[in-house]
Amino acid sequence: TIQPRNFIIATTVGKFPALLLETAFIYNLININKGYINLGIGVMVTALLYFGARKELDRLAKLD
Repeated sequence: TIQPRNFIIATTVGKFPALLLETAFIYNLININKGYINLGIGVMVTALLYFGARKELDRLAKLD
């Protein structure tokens, strides 16, 4: 089993990048009148991160 201390550390570390992405996305959505480029770049970066993580998890699952 996982120790509570390690769980809290892992949860905090894992949540921080998601918080940054969510904040950037909402900021660009609110300020969309300044241009769509920042919003488009944010969506593309998020999609690349998602598919990259998914591909890595699939690769690791095949190793077992």
